[in-house]
Amino acid sequence: MFYPDLLAQFHQILATTQPVYLVGGAIRDALLGQPCVDFDFVTTEDPRRIGRKVADELRGDFFVLDKQRHTCRVLVDQEGKTRRIYDFSARQGDSIEVDLSQRDFTINAMAIDLCHPDRILDPFNGCDDLQQKLLKPVGPDSLLADPLRSMRAIRYAVNLDLRMDPETQIQLQGAVGRLGQVSMERKRDELFKILDGKRVTSAFMLMERFNILENLPLADSETPEKNLDRMRALEGLIHWSCGESYASAGPNFFEESFKSYFDRYKTQIREYFSQRNAAGRSRKAIMLLAMWLQGSNWTIESGKAQFLSLSTDEINYLERFTNHSLLPVKMIQHSTYPEPIDIYDYFKTTLDIGVDILFAFLAEQYARPAAEINQQQWLGCLEFASQYISAWFNTPELIDPKPLLDGNEIMANLQLASGPQVGIYLEALKREQIMGKITTKKEAIDWLDLVPTIASKNPVRKLD
Repeated sequence: MFYPDLLAQFHQILATTQPVYLVGGAIRDALLGQPCVDFDFVTTEDPRRIGRKVADELRGDFFVLDKQRHTCRVLVDQEGKTRRIYDFSARQGDSIEVDLSQRDFTINAMAIDLCHPDRILDPFNGCDDLQQKLLKPVGPDSLLADPLRSMRAIRYAVNLDLRMDPETQIQLQGAVGRLGQVSMERKRDELFKILDGKRVTSAFMLMERFNILENLPLADSETPEKNLDRMRALEGLIHWSCGESYASAGPNFFEESFKSYFDRYKTQIREYFSQRNAAGRSRKAIMLLAMWLQGSNWTIESGKAQFLSLSTDEINYLERFTNHSLLPVKMIQHSTYPEPIDIYDYFKTTLDIGVDILFAFLAEQYARPAAEINQQQWLGCLEFASQYISAWFNTPELIDPKPLLDGNEIMANLQLASGPQVGIYLEALKREQIMGKITTKKEAIDWLDLVPTIASKNPVRKLD
């Protein structure tokens, strides 16, 4: 029996004589032994009434997703656990079998009736296909019915380690030719699901093979192999730094030495790359996209980010990522062992993407041909990057030190009016603190008396 507690709870809450079915991915994930937080239900009743009742009983948040189709969503917080998502929609057709026949793949065309939770309805043999690790469309036109399913096929094949038979590949190729009919917003959302997966580079290789990248558009790289190598390197470093395995030819000096520097931060790094923006997209996903675009001759002027329907914040991220990508290369030429003021200046320039830039820098080095980087050079890069990354996670006083004096105190001591000069003094004082020249409020006040002309100068050092 799958999800016995959940299904029994929903059966009790709804108390309906009309059938309500759990469908799709939750059943697939249960058969694979994978955790699930996203549950889809179909009903012959008004889904909004069903969803509202569940939301009221579980004290969840209720949203209508599609007014015309009456689909709705309930979000329920679980103490100490990932939030659960419950989607409710109307059954399509005059039976659950007809509804399932309109779905994408056999592995998603299964259902469980809340009244009979011990029995799986599997009219298209999805269970067998899962056991055989086979990805098959439900019908001969399943992918053509919604061309976005071509991208979904790539995601399932890679993340679930499924193979596509020749017939499936033929359908996929036909659907790719119609991807232009799909809104950019839907393609963007599916793209980010791929970028959030476990084998992103493998997915991009398949998307390139089936010409999907051209429809996004992400395919103007002059050297796609090199671009894939860079993405593979970055993806590997992210996985290793989080304490996760990543497909490789086996442990090697570069991998093992990387882990020796960053294993101590794996919990912090895992949380860092799992951060999600307002649109729900992870830092890891937007960073991998930035890495790909950087190797695809992307510029903010090209309009590609707008065409991908990215948010203003995401476009800003991509622009800053591109603008600062060479900064570590310039900095390491001066010293592998930075001073505290160097660390401060770096993060003042890169703001909240400084760690991302350093990981991209290491990925660029790791992706270089073996003849272009030796073990000693790699260790130097690791030593350099680890100094900054360690500071970000462990010494916030270097990143954004708390000033010994605030703006009002500076104005009072120097008899200044409010204005930009106050900010210049505050910045200069921060720098003195970081360099260890000032450690107390008294020393800060004495320092003000000694620098009467500092307001005419801008103390901020530009790094690039």
